[in-house]
Amino acid sequence: MSGNAEQSKIAFAALLAVLLYRLQDERCRLRREKQANRDFRDGSGEMFELVAPRYDLLNTIISFGLHKRWKRKAVDLALRPILSTAPDDLQLEVLDLATGTADLAIDIAQRYGAYVRHVVAVDPSTRMLENARRKVMDAKVSDKVHLYTGVAEELPSEWSDRFDVCMIGFGVRNFADRMKALSEVYRVLKKRKPIGDVKSREGGRLVILELIEPRNRNLAAPFGRFFLRTCVPLLGALFSLRLREYSYLQKSAREFPPIDEFTQRMQMECGLETTHVKQLGPFGLGPTLLVAKPEVKLQSLEKPGSSGTDTLSTNDSEPKSEIEQSCDAGRSSSDDPQRVINISQNA
Repeated sequence: MSGNAEQSKIAFAALLAVLLYRLQDERCRLRREKQANRDFRDGSGEMFELVAPRYDLLNTIISFGLHKRWKRKAVDLALRPILSTAPDDLQLEVLDLATGTADLAIDIAQRYGAYVRHVVAVDPSTRMLENARRKVMDAKVSDKVHLYTGVAEELPSEWSDRFDVCMIGFGVRNFADRMKALSEVYRVLKKRKPIGDVKSREGGRLVILELIEPRNRNLAAPFGRFFLRTCVPLLGALFSLRLREYSYLQKSAREFPPIDEFTQRMQMECGLETTHVKQLGPFGLGPTLLVAKPEVKLQSLEKPGSSGTDTLSTNDSEPKSEIEQSCDAGRSSSDDPQRVINISQNA
């Protein structure tokens, strides 16, 4: 018995030594970057360039493997209500913003591919999209999933009124301008038509899956806050040598506004009305799942001269060939200038 206790102490000491070494190495890296003036906005595409190599591994470790289940629930909540009343020949257009390594896009293509024409997956990080491209090829869904580099705050004007579903998985916290990005989501989602209209149709759906620090008063909430504030940065430093980036994760989750305040702003400023909110995970310690729809009465959000006043695509006409070619967009307010570019066809 004493031998087992001694081995446990040795293992714990070794783990602590490795962690301290990695933290020291991270401090040295941050000092070198500061001296080289290599600063960037937390949550930007440049930040995710650094965490891309072990992004999927850290997601699995930090969520204890539950993130895949949460993403499947988000996909089901986005698509099943539409398919339950849709004709058999329905072909949906789906947008996946802040796609990361394309877990949501791949799941949609694999399980709902018969009802989906395209899944357009957008992310500002080219290294994340390189990983996504490999996963898309391995899953054999490259005919459905099309990868684009770009930011959510500036989507192509050709995408107005185009998408049946927009997914944002763990990305809203990272937007440089959340309300601007969500206003863009409103613009590109299809709008509901009046029932008496000859062109009557259901509007698009926005599904957000987001990590927010537990604020409820159950007994598990303090544990959730401790894990998020302390364990997540340490695990990030241990497995990816990225203390700053995973410290940002817990900081952004802690500073995210209360869900009632967020949904109210989303409706008032972006025209997106929340229809469903659910807390996932045991004891409500998982992410928040939110569903919203565009409000019909706020069509005026698409102001003259904005990106939403260019070519509109509706159910009556086939979208332009932007799926197969590069599409223009402006720059985000705090990311580097870039275009929304289709990289799916690049070798």
